Amino acid sequence: MKNSKGYDIPVVTVKYSLWNFGDHNNEREGTPTYIANKLNSETSDNPFSLVSVHAWSKFTDIGDSLDELSENSGSNIVGAGAAKLNADKLDENFKVVNVEELIWRIRMHYRPEQTTKWLKEVF
Repeated sequence: MKNSKGYDIPVVTVKYSLWNFGDHNNEREGTPTYIANKLNSETSDNPFSLVSVHAWSKFTDIGDSLDELSENSGSNIVGAGAAKLNADKLDENFKVVNVEELIWRIRMHYRPEQTTKWLKEVF
């Protein structure tokens, strides 16, 4: 998309969701470990991922285990705690950032000259 001054604006959609479905995970929704395993197995062709957290899903900290369903039982961790469970399972290739920084990183990755020019205009 372009803004009124002709600068590109990234359109970002959620790739995966942390969501407790009890006895299963779905293709793009599931436990923090399941989603971390999906992210860790991807190629670096697209270096950006946005993961949402289902507000009412609760998870359990299973430590270093890679079991993709155990986090769904005895649940007491929600929200940012669930995001931390996920982040703790990501390999060293990942940097966890907020959405605003993600958008700036996307802009700088795909349109560095345009983004730098825009920043010089506004600051």
